[in-house]
This record gives sequence, structure tokens and C-alpha cells, in this order.
Amino acid sequence: MARKKVTLAWISNDAKRRATLKKRRNGLFKKVNELSTLCDVPACAIVYAPDEAQPEVWPMEPEAKRILEHLKAMPESEQRKKRVNQEGFAMQRMVKLEEQIFKQQREIRELEMKIVMHQCTAGRKLVDLGIEDLGILERLVDDTLKDVHERIVQVRNLNPNLNSNPDAIIVREEKPIMMMDGCHGGGGGYLDDVVMKKPCMGSYENMLALMDASSFYPF
Repeated sequence: MARKKVTLAWISNDAKRRATLKKRRNGLFKKVNELSTLCDVPACAIVYAPDEAQPEVWPMEPEAKRILEHLKAMPESEQRKKRVNQEGFAMQRMVKLEEQIFKQQREIRELEMKIVMHQCTAGRKLVDLGIEDLGILERLVDDTLKDVHERIVQVRNLNPNLNSNPDAIIVREEKPIMMMDGCHGGGGGYLDDVVMKKPCMGSYENMLALMDASSFYPF
């Protein structure tokens, strides 16, 4: 059974608050002991309670005093080097969360552009896209064509007989425009590595459809 999530708020009931203090304090001391043992570092913990005359100290008061004296003997800059207050901790968390949100938004936008790229094979126009979306789409097309090129090379290496087949897919290097042998109006842009021989497809959309049907299109 899953543990119930605890609400981090002041406990108004006195008896419940004292019981929680005792339980949590013992748990804190246990964690400090584990940290000191596992990492071989000096550590101590001091907890003041409003209803108690003396604070609870771990491990023992003499050892805790020795550790605190060692801390005080260090230069002020060293003491504050890794110290953080509640405000600083909250700011660090906010920065990390903002970075995570930005990353997720970027991933979502790229997924949306992948959908647009598929829709282009069915004739969708790009007139409604802004410069940022067009840049993402251009990069996705470039990445896809690189994957297609690598896949074609792999298939040709595994099937040497394709080199003698006049209907096979061939690869030509450094061609900035995709052209179809014997066809006109075949497309353009950055489809630079793939050239089809027979059968002639005749259009950029049909070319992408062929890639999809042949498992060359990695989506």
C-alpha cells in the first residue's frame, strides 16, 4: 500500500506535533549516522525543541563541539562556500524547473513538426508556419535524410547484387537538389543524397511515401 503524501504545514495539534518531532528527529539522527559512516565524514546534528530544556545532540556533545569548533576555525569564505538558505535553495529549484519546462516544450514542438512533416506528404502547405517552426522542420528533414542515406548504404552493403540492378536505389554524393531520372518537377530543397532510377515516382511527396513504405523513413 502506498504511503500517504504528507502535507508540509505546521501541525496545530500539540500532541501530534510533539510525536512527529520525536519521530522525525530520530530519523534525522539515523540519516546523519549513515552519512558519516558511509562517506567517512565528520557530521553532527543539533535539534532545539521549544518544550525541552536542552537540545538533542548527535553523536555526543563533546564530538559535536569538536566538529563545530573545526568549522569555526575555517576561513569565512570556506564556511559559506556551499552554504545555502531557503531562498537560495528555492531559486536553484526554480532554475532547474524552468530548464526542464523549456526542454519539454522544445520536445513537444519537435513532435508537432514531425507531424507536419508527415502531413506534407499528403499535400499540406507550409504558408502558416513561422520562421522558428520552419527552422525546426528543416533540421528534422535534414536529420531524416541522413538516416535514409545511412540506411541505403547499409542495405547496399548487405546486398551487393543491388549494384547491378537497374531498378535499385542508388546514392549520389553532394547533390543539393533531388531529381528523378526521366522526370520533371520532382521537388527540391535539401533532399540531397537520394536519387531514384526506375520506377520513376515523379514528385517529392511520392518519394517520401516510398521511403515510408520501404521502412526507410524512421518515424
